[in-house]
Amino acid sequence: MINITESTPLNQSRFSTLSAIASMKASVKERTSDWDFPVAQEELLTNEGRKTGILAVVRQDTGDYLGQYRKQSLLPNKELVDTFESSLKSEGISFDRKISVMGNGSRFTASYELGNKISVLGEAHSPVMHINNSYDGLRKVSLNLGIERLICLNGMTGFSKDFELNKRHSPKLNSSFIASKVLEAMKSLPNSIGQVEKLGSIKADDSVITNVLGNLAQYSKGIISPKLAMRILVAWFNPTNDEMPLGNNLYRLAQAGNRVLRDLETKRIEKTQKARYSFGQQLVLAANPEVSSYARHAWDQLKAIPSDPYRLDLATN
Repeated sequence: MINITESTPLNQSRFSTLSAIASMKASVKERTSDWDFPVAQEELLTNEGRKTGILAVVRQDTGDYLGQYRKQSLLPNKELVDTFESSLKSEGISFDRKISVMGNGSRFTASYELGNKISVLGEAHSPVMHINNSYDGLRKVSLNLGIERLICLNGMTGFSKDFELNKRHSPKLNSSFIASKVLEAMKSLPNSIGQVEKLGSIKADDSVITNVLGNLAQYSKGIISPKLAMRILVAWFNPTNDEMPLGNNLYRLAQAGNRVLRDLETKRIEKTQKARYSFGQQLVLAANPEVSSYARHAWDQLKAIPSDPYRLDLATN
């Protein structure tokens, strides 16, 4: 075990007290591209030096605490990336990647823009796959499929379910299993595109869009805040030149929202990703009432007048 300070007894772990762990968590960075670093698990001890059976995940280059588990359960980011990219290459799928980590490396996300371009409502898009991992147990090892509108590089996720890349947070990966999930996600793409295209058929004037955004804030359990909803409403009333021809419909609202979220993502990637997923998912469900019993009533719920705390008014902002 490595000591917290030089005065710490040799039999005491640097993670043996909650205050030590809290102080390390307080110093974490929100986002960095430093993702490929060695990690190991070290057992936590009580103040008396007794074993707890809880294993801390520790960065071996900096000594930072990243998370903890009650069993050996460590999947290095590099192993996930290498296995995932091998699966893409084995299927002949070209890609460009962008990798970010948060919390001094405790949480990991990678975005892969895939080589095959697709058309959505006559506009060029690129499929994008996101893979996630964590050393603190807050993220499943998973894959999500989205699309990016190439004319403005707005991303849209939320129409694809999460594909788990292993059954549990396990230190072992199965390359053939991951390859099967990649293929499963790609096979779901045509159906997903069809669902996104239906956004263009849902017409909505300014007052309805105002209600929709207020209700998204009301029902998203804090993922989409009233402040964020207001920012998207401002973007709706101020469309870019490429958005103006799209008309007054949910597809243009999706582009306005993703434009706002794209700009915010450089500052708060995790919160923005959650908001982007919730935003896209709710709009797609509203445009596809046949997919579930919840979706059957989603549009009526979104276009209704929201309760007072969530009624948006540009005149007061």
